[in-house]
Amino acid sequence: MGAFDAGSKRTFHLYARAWAEWILEQEGLEIEAELSGEFQVIARTTDVLLRVRDKTGRRFLALIELQTRYDSYMPLRLAAYAALAREKYHQDVYVTVLYLLSPPEGVAIPEYYHSEFNGQVSHQDFDVIRLWELEAEEALALNNPFLLPFVPLMEGGDTPETLRMAVARIRRESEPEELEILLGFFATL
Repeated sequence: MGAFDAGSKRTFHLYARAWAEWILEQEGLEIEAELSGEFQVIARTTDVLLRVRDKTGRRFLALIELQTRYDSYMPLRLAAYAALAREKYHQDVYVTVLYLLSPPEGVAIPEYYHSEFNGQVSHQDFDVIRLWELEAEEALALNNPFLLPFVPLMEGGDTPETLRMAVARIRRESEPEELEILLGFFATL
């Protein structure tokens, strides 16, 4: 089989334009370059990747990206991260991006990556959490320590009273130091 595979690949290299025109059903194509088809591991790291099991026993991956500011390439990056996680772990992936700060005026944050080219479609949905739209009081009521440092970035979270409530709640945690440092940092933003 190896000889047939090698021989077939050789004809692709020798007659690249003819192959491309036949496969794409288009004449008059110009091959600008033959690129290496060898894909090495690309250094890609998402912020959080968790294997999760829900109440029904279904297992999946939760991919979470934290992003301080708007990034127009985020949809493409999330699609890549999801594809790489799917390939590596052979499981479905639930994708979320958490934006800390609002985008520039007039910029809408997309909630999916979508590309259509030559009849082929690539699509990846993802959840977008806009931290500045969350109510600080509601976050404090959830009693979730993860949310506490982010309170200053939430709606109503920059008032002295709300910040004092967040600090008091943080200090009830078993290891409050890191949470308090993050709260202070986010309060400067």
